[in-house]
Amino acid sequence: MGFFPDGKRIWLNGSQAAHAPRAYAVDISGGTPAPITPEGVLVDGISDDGQNAIGNDAEDFVAQFPLGGGPARRVPGVAAKEKFVQWGADGRSIYVRDFKLPTTIYQVNLTSGQRAPVLKLIPADPAGVTTIFNVAMTRGGKSYAYGFARSLSQLLVVKGLR
Repeated sequence: MGFFPDGKRIWLNGSQAAHAPRAYAVDISGGTPAPITPEGVLVDGISDDGQNAIGNDAEDFVAQFPLGGGPARRVPGVAAKEKFVQWGADGRSIYVRDFKLPTTIYQVNLTSGQRAPVLKLIPADPAGVTTIFNVAMTRGGKSYAYGFARSLSQLLVVKGLR
């Protein structure tokens, strides 16, 4: 969920009974949620000009979905299953992440698809870390936060049992 740049609407992901989840726009003064993506497509952000939603398409590629209608446009240079993190401060790029450990954040040009790694995420103590999740980043990429899951266990050695 988030605000549109005009501050008059919010976007959210949800679903209606007997339908696949999708994204909706809702006027903050009230009204009925209006679908902004095809069924099965969730939104991760709205462009600064309010013209495009961004999220993973049905084949799990990051794509822009024109809010005025028209076909989705996959972002060149982004691999399947990578995930949008944030818009670039320049308005011409985005940050995406992979799901490896350590997790790499890439800045990708929306037009050319040129990409460059900008950050690797792994806790200072990586023992037992199984995944990185909920990556949040400022538009300039200078500040970030993330969560991680850790799975630790103990090995007990028992001697003298018969």
